[in-house]
Amino acid sequence: MAHQCQYFVLYYLPTATGAARIPLAVVLIDSVKRDYSMRFIKNWDRVKLLDRDADVEVIRGICRDVEERIQHEDADEFIRVMEESFSNSICVSDRAAVYAGDDAHQTINELVKQLGMDN
Repeated sequence: MAHQCQYFVLYYLPTATGAARIPLAVVLIDSVKRDYSMRFIKNWDRVKLLDRDADVEVIRGICRDVEERIQHEDADEFIRVMEESFSNSICVSDRAAVYAGDDAHQTINELVKQLGMDN
């Protein structure tokens, strides 16, 4: 049965103005099932195209750390801390609502496509 979930996006912003940004990951929060799913950008070279000085391995490490923490810690608390403290090169979007069916993987894959993270 379809139910409302929330999602947010981790963006890379090479400049403080945020004039250009690239989505790095999307996190789907299914509070009904108490499940958190995360998908990463497929082509990390896009980060280098936006910012040739970017340290892609460090950025990937931060994203992997976020994924690890939302799977194994108090995810709600960690997400709240991220929303309040991430503000430099990596920022967290506002949460948005999305309807998800029984398959959260399908929902998050659709979000990945909408955000252009699948190419």
